[in-house]
Formats: sequence, structure tokens, C-alpha cells
Amino acid sequence: MTKAIEVPKILLPEVEDVTRREFLIGAAGLLLLPAGCGSGAGGEGASGQTRTVEHWAGTTEVPAEPSRVVTLDNTIAAGLVHLGLTPAGAANEIDVQLGEVRELLPEDLDVGDIEEVGSSTEANLEAIAAIDPDMILASDFEEEIHDQLSGTAPTVLVEWGSNGDWRRRFREAAAAVGRSERAEEVEVEYEQMISELPEVVRDTTVAFIRPDNGPFRIDSTAEAFPGSVAEDAGIPTLEPPEGVGEVEEGSGFVTVSGELLDVVAEAGLIVVPDFSALPGEDSDSVSRFERNPLWERLPAVQEGKVLQVPGLVYNGGNHYAAELLLREIESTLS
Repeated sequence: MTKAIEVPKILLPEVEDVTRREFLIGAAGLLLLPAGCGSGAGGEGASGQTRTVEHWAGTTEVPAEPSRVVTLDNTIAAGLVHLGLTPAGAANEIDVQLGEVRELLPEDLDVGDIEEVGSSTEANLEAIAAIDPDMILASDFEEEIHDQLSGTAPTVLVEWGSNGDWRRRFREAAAAVGRSERAEEVEVEYEQMISELPEVVRDTTVAFIRPDNGPFRIDSTAEAFPGSVAEDAGIPTLEPPEGVGEVEEGSGFVTVSGELLDVVAEAGLIVVPDFSALPGEDSDSVSRFERNPLWERLPAVQEGKVLQVPGLVYNGGNHYAAELLLREIESTLS
């Protein structure tokens, strides 16, 4: 039996701000132990070797090189694709999640090869078992069914945190499947893309907002996905004055009354999502904002500086979405 040598934990740098189907993924630091000889109960991969992973729900022995990974979190699924590992199964609407970033995906990726296995709130355990996965990678939202998932395959849970924690979750998911080196490359590519953005992108205050049944939400904080991407790029974002709006702790967004839409007046660019590609979403954000008489008075609206992007780019939780969001902002401001 191979002796496991403990490696010191690494503190990784760093909303529920959306409906679960908009932003499905899964963070306490993952601690990986060196590969050893598989012992049968640990979920051996093709090589027969396993690793021990310490994660949010405990310690799990997983294949050293998993090949059939199922995840109930579609931003984890997108992250796996970026790591060169197409998930065998993912949550419902994975076709929408990946379809909105299709231009950046590998040309040979066939989204149809990914089986749908329910959602993070209603997992289809029979569908997961039918895939015969060698590993399941999910978020702490699946805590209640962790034992059931573990009965199917070795299961690792990554803590959610906030929507702005997406880069940490990506690194931890990569560590869990043994692809940390590729994750580092993805991070370097992302930082390189940011460094090449023109300075005009950093000269304009951006407001990330979306309607919410009368009130509207400001997603400009670093705990929200779009706000965190802007922070990565050094883009100034508009946040409401102190005392304006309601903040749900850990949510990453501020809810503001529609009567106070003029708090957005200082933004030079307004970015809103279009979630109409998702089932049940029959109208885009701009058309809903246009019902508010204050909308047309906003300087950015009058100057044509309103950018509408697909909802799962605006709130995608993965590097593909982050890059497309920044490219769209660059194109609008340039």
C-alpha cells in the first residue's frame, strides 16, 4: 500500500444571486494526496490508481485520471470542458449553458454527447447511475443527496460560496479531477486576454443591472459574476449609494426599487442580460426596463450605451463567459 503524504492546504484567492438554473455550479480548499494503488472501493480510473481528495463533505478516494465525470452544476460542466474533459453527464439545459459560449468551445465538442441528469435541486439518480460514472463532482447544494450520489460513484462536493467565487471553484474542480496544470494555463490565458484589452474599457463606469418583477438588481459587486469579471479587468462598476437598496448577505446583488432607477445615471455603460433562451423566460431585460419611464432619461440610454448579452454570458460562472462578456464590453466602448 502506498503511503499517503499530506500536502499543506493552499488558500485559494478568491451569488445565491440567481435562480439555480441560471448559475449552476459548485469550496473549502481541496487537499489532494499523491496517487496510490487502487483498492477497489475508491473508484479506480483506467490506470487503476486513485488519489484522496479532502473536500467540503469530507475525504473521498477518486480515480487518478477520471474519464466519466458527472456533475449537477453546469458551470462546473463548462469548466470541465475548458480543462479538456467533456462531462459524461450534466444538469438540464447544459445545451443552453454551452450554446451561449459556443464560439469559444472546442470545434470537436458535441454537446449532444452530454447526458442530462436533472438539476441541482431535483437530481435524476437513475439517469446518473445509468451513465456509470467513475466520479461525481458537484457543489454543496447537493449535501442532502451526497450519500446517495456516493453510492453510485466517488463524489466530491465543492463549496459554492458566492457567484463571484467562480475562479476558486474552477481551480478546486480542476484539482479534484487531477487537471490543475491545465487550470493554471486557463488562468494565464484569461489574464493575458485581460492585459490586451484597450484602456478605454477601464475609463468607463459600468452598471450591471437586471429587472426583477418591479424592482431591479445591481450585480456590480465583486460577489456577483459580472462584477467580479469587471474587477478582474480593472473596470470601474457602479454600486448604489449607501443605504439605497436591500442587500442579501452573500447574494452578490443589491435589490433597488424601480422608482430609484436614476441611481444608474452615473454609469457610462449599462449591461443587462437576456435570459430568453431559458425555458419559461419570454422577455428580455431591455424590454422590461423600457416599461419604466425613468429608463429613457438615463444618459447611457440616450447615448446608446446599453449592452444586452445572453443571460449565461452575463452570469455564466466560467472563463468562456467571462471572456465573451469582456469582449462585448470592449466592442461597445470601442
